[in-house]
Amino acid sequence: MLVLKDHLLRLELKNPLGFVFSTSLENLIPILKSIDKKIISVGDYTTHKLIQSGLTPKVAVIDAKIMRRRASDDIINSVISSYKRINSVILEVDNLSGTINSELLESVEDMLESPDYYLIIVRGEEDLLALPFILAQREDIIIIYGQPKVGSVVVSTSFPQLYNMHILSMERINLYSSVIEEGTQK
Repeated sequence: MLVLKDHLLRLELKNPLGFVFSTSLENLIPILKSIDKKIISVGDYTTHKLIQSGLTPKVAVIDAKIMRRRASDDIINSVISSYKRINSVILEVDNLSGTINSELLESVEDMLESPDYYLIIVRGEEDLLALPFILAQREDIIIIYGQPKVGSVVVSTSFPQLYNMHILSMERINLYSSVIEEGTQK
Protein backbone atom coordinates (compact mmCIF):
# COMPACT_ATOMS: atom_id res chain seq x y z
CA MET A 1 0.00 0.00 0.00
CA LEU A 2 1.04 3.59 -0.47
CA VAL A 3 1.17 5.53 2.76
CA LEU A 4 0.86 9.29 3.09
CA LYS A 5 3.35 10.00 5.82
CA ASP A 6 3.48 13.78 5.64
CA HIS A 7 0.89 15.69 7.64
CA LEU A 8 1.11 18.67 5.25
CA LEU A 9 0.28 16.45 2.29
CA ARG A 10 -2.74 15.07 4.10
CA LEU A 11 -3.91 18.62 4.77
CA GLU A 12 -3.24 19.63 1.16
CA LEU A 13 -5.24 16.69 -0.19
CA LYS A 14 -8.27 17.85 1.79
CA ASN A 15 -8.48 20.69 -0.76
CA PRO A 16 -10.44 19.92 -3.95
CA LEU A 17 -8.27 18.54 -6.76
CA GLY A 18 -10.53 19.81 -9.51
CA PHE A 19 -13.43 22.09 -10.29
CA VAL A 20 -15.99 22.38 -7.49
CA PHE A 21 -19.69 22.39 -8.31
CA SER A 22 -21.17 23.88 -5.17
CA THR A 23 -24.73 23.45 -6.38
CA SER A 24 -26.43 20.10 -6.10
CA LEU A 25 -25.06 17.16 -8.05
CA GLU A 26 -28.30 17.08 -10.03
CA ASN A 27 -27.22 20.32 -11.78
CA LEU A 28 -24.12 18.54 -13.07
CA ILE A 29 -26.02 15.57 -14.53
CA PRO A 30 -27.05 17.21 -17.85
CA ILE A 31 -23.41 18.11 -18.52
CA LEU A 32 -22.27 14.57 -17.76
CA LYS A 33 -24.96 13.09 -20.00
CA SER A 34 -23.80 15.28 -22.89
CA ILE A 35 -20.18 14.12 -22.91
CA ASP A 36 -18.60 10.92 -24.12
CA LYS A 37 -16.35 10.13 -21.18
CA LYS A 38 -15.97 7.23 -18.79
CA ILE A 39 -17.21 8.40 -15.42
CA ILE A 40 -15.28 7.44 -12.31
CA SER A 41 -17.10 8.15 -9.05
CA VAL A 42 -15.70 8.05 -5.56
CA GLY A 43 -18.12 8.16 -2.68
CA ASP A 44 -21.43 6.57 -1.80
CA TYR A 45 -23.59 9.67 -2.17
CA THR A 46 -22.01 10.71 -5.48
CA THR A 47 -22.29 7.21 -6.93
CA HIS A 48 -25.87 6.81 -5.75
CA LYS A 49 -26.97 10.16 -7.24
CA LEU A 50 -25.31 9.38 -10.57
CA ILE A 51 -27.02 5.99 -10.77
CA GLN A 52 -30.37 7.53 -9.78
CA SER A 53 -30.03 9.93 -12.71
CA GLY A 54 -29.36 7.10 -15.17
CA LEU A 55 -25.57 7.40 -15.28
CA THR A 56 -23.72 4.29 -14.13
CA PRO A 57 -20.04 5.11 -13.56
CA LYS A 58 -17.49 2.94 -15.36
CA VAL A 59 -15.76 2.59 -11.98
CA ALA A 60 -17.39 3.42 -8.65
CA VAL A 61 -15.62 3.39 -5.30
CA ILE A 62 -17.74 3.26 -2.15
CA ASP A 63 -17.06 2.62 1.53
CA ALA A 64 -20.62 2.50 2.96
CA LYS A 65 -20.11 5.92 4.53
CA ILE A 66 -21.28 9.43 3.84
CA MET A 67 -19.34 12.14 5.63
CA ARG A 68 -17.74 9.53 7.90
CA ARG A 69 -21.11 8.15 9.01
CA ARG A 70 -22.64 4.90 7.86
CA ALA A 71 -24.61 5.35 4.67
CA SER A 72 -28.20 4.18 4.71
CA ASP A 73 -28.86 0.59 3.72
CA ASP A 74 -31.08 1.91 0.90
CA ILE A 75 -28.15 3.78 -0.68
CA ILE A 76 -25.68 0.93 -0.26
CA ASN A 77 -28.11 -1.71 -1.53
CA SER A 78 -29.19 0.48 -4.44
CA VAL A 79 -25.61 0.95 -5.63
CA ILE A 80 -24.67 -2.72 -5.23
CA SER A 81 -27.82 -3.99 -6.93
CA SER A 82 -27.31 -1.57 -9.85
CA TYR A 83 -23.86 -3.00 -10.48
CA LYS A 84 -25.05 -6.59 -10.04
CA ARG A 85 -27.83 -5.97 -12.59
CA ILE A 86 -25.27 -5.15 -15.29
CA ASN A 87 -22.95 -8.04 -14.33
CA SER A 88 -20.16 -5.76 -13.17
CA VAL A 89 -16.94 -6.81 -11.56
CA ILE A 90 -17.38 -6.23 -7.83
CA LEU A 91 -14.18 -6.00 -5.83
CA GLU A 92 -13.73 -5.69 -2.09
CA VAL A 93 -10.52 -4.06 -0.92
CA ASP A 94 -9.02 -3.02 2.39
CA ASN A 95 -7.81 0.55 2.57
CA LEU A 96 -6.70 2.21 5.78
CA SER A 97 -6.97 5.92 6.43
CA GLY A 98 -4.12 7.84 4.78
CA THR A 99 -3.28 5.02 2.37
CA ILE A 100 -3.89 3.93 -1.19
CA ASN A 101 -4.35 0.22 -1.77
CA SER A 102 -1.49 -1.02 -4.03
CA GLU A 103 -3.64 -3.55 -5.86
CA LEU A 104 -6.11 -0.83 -6.78
CA LEU A 105 -3.32 1.50 -7.85
CA GLU A 106 -1.81 -1.16 -10.10
CA SER A 107 -5.14 -2.12 -11.69
CA VAL A 108 -6.45 1.33 -12.68
CA GLU A 109 -5.35 1.08 -16.32
CA ASP A 110 -6.74 -2.45 -16.66
CA MET A 111 -10.10 -1.31 -15.30
CA LEU A 112 -10.23 1.65 -17.66
CA GLU A 113 -9.32 -0.49 -20.69
CA SER A 114 -11.73 -3.31 -19.85
CA PRO A 115 -15.24 -3.34 -21.30
CA ASP A 116 -16.50 -4.24 -17.80
CA TYR A 117 -17.93 -1.90 -15.20
CA TYR A 118 -16.40 -2.02 -11.73
CA LEU A 119 -17.74 -1.47 -8.24
CA ILE A 120 -15.04 -1.26 -5.61
CA ILE A 121 -16.30 -1.73 -2.08
CA VAL A 122 -13.76 -0.46 0.41
CA ARG A 123 -13.38 -1.81 3.90
CA GLY A 124 -11.88 1.20 5.59
CA GLU A 125 -11.68 4.58 3.93
CA GLU A 126 -12.05 5.60 0.28
CA ASP A 127 -11.15 9.27 0.66
CA LEU A 128 -7.84 9.07 -1.24
CA LEU A 129 -8.93 6.58 -3.87
CA ALA A 130 -9.71 9.23 -6.48
CA LEU A 131 -5.94 9.84 -6.68
CA PRO A 132 -4.99 6.74 -8.71
CA PHE A 133 -7.54 7.74 -11.36
CA ILE A 134 -6.45 11.39 -11.30
CA LEU A 135 -2.82 10.35 -11.65
CA ALA A 136 -3.70 8.22 -14.68
CA GLN A 137 -4.21 11.56 -16.52
CA ARG A 138 -6.43 10.06 -19.20
CA GLU A 139 -8.45 12.21 -21.52
CA ASP A 140 -11.24 9.67 -21.83
CA ILE A 141 -12.31 9.85 -18.16
CA ILE A 142 -13.94 12.30 -15.84
CA ILE A 143 -13.61 11.78 -12.09
CA ILE A 144 -16.28 12.94 -9.68
CA TYR A 145 -16.08 12.83 -5.93
CA GLY A 146 -17.85 14.55 -3.08
CA GLN A 147 -16.17 17.27 -1.06
CA PRO A 148 -17.94 17.29 2.32
CA LYS A 149 -19.98 20.42 2.95
CA VAL A 150 -18.68 21.97 -0.31
CA GLY A 151 -20.11 20.12 -3.30
CA SER A 152 -18.99 17.80 -6.06
CA VAL A 153 -15.45 17.92 -7.40
CA VAL A 154 -14.93 17.18 -11.09
CA VAL A 155 -11.46 16.33 -12.38
CA SER A 156 -10.78 16.09 -16.11
CA THR A 157 -7.82 16.76 -18.39
CA SER A 158 -9.98 17.16 -21.47
CA PHE A 159 -12.04 20.27 -20.82
CA PRO A 160 -10.19 23.59 -21.13
CA GLN A 161 -12.07 25.12 -18.22
CA LEU A 162 -11.13 22.18 -15.99
CA TYR A 163 -7.64 21.52 -17.35
CA ASN A 164 -5.95 24.42 -15.53
CA MET A 165 -7.45 23.22 -12.26
CA HIS A 166 -6.11 19.74 -13.04
CA ILE A 167 -2.59 21.08 -13.72
CA LEU A 168 -2.57 23.01 -10.45
CA SER A 169 -3.76 19.91 -8.60
CA MET A 170 -1.07 17.76 -10.21
CA GLU A 171 1.57 20.32 -9.22
CA ARG A 172 0.33 20.19 -5.63
CA ILE A 173 0.47 16.39 -5.62
CA ASN A 174 3.92 16.30 -7.25
CA LEU A 175 5.21 18.84 -4.75
CA TYR A 176 4.61 16.31 -2.00
CA SER A 177 5.28 13.13 -3.97
CA SER A 178 8.49 12.45 -2.08
CA VAL A 179 6.49 11.76 1.05
CA ILE A 180 4.22 9.19 -0.54
CA GLU A 181 6.00 5.97 0.20
CA GLU A 182 5.31 2.30 -0.13
CA GLY A 183 4.98 0.50 3.17
CA THR A 184 2.61 0.05 6.00
CA GLN A 185 0.84 2.70 7.92
CA LYS A 186 2.47 3.62 11.22
